[in-house]
Amino acid sequence: MQITETNDSPYFLLDKNTGIIMLKGKSTLILTMNFYEPIIELIKIYVDTKPQYTKMIVDLEFFNTSSSKYILLIFQELRQLISMNLKVEVDWYYTDDDESMYEAGGDYSDIVKDLPFNLILKK
Repeated sequence: MQITETNDSPYFLLDKNTGIIMLKGKSTLILTMNFYEPIIELIKIYVDTKPQYTKMIVDLEFFNTSSSKYILLIFQELRQLISMNLKVEVDWYYTDDDESMYEAGGDYSDIVKDLPFNLILKK
């Protein structure tokens, strides 16, 4: 499943075959729930399949406050895989000049402590 990036919504990918979930771009939606609620439902269905390996890639340039709530909900769904003893990790990308994106990744990592986070500096 893919959703094409727009000016205010990120690219989204859920590849069940590889276990890759990706958010990339900007998330500055006004009607955030219209974009993210179907994604949350897809992830719930995906989690129910008990995939052996999942990697969530978050490569956002910017996200607004309402998007942050849904990003957290995605992470909370993925935490269920940990409780099933399945491998899951998050790659959170940030740039050298974007301290707020680095801090946001650290904050999410603190909130969902049992979900392995990799904070990755983009080159």
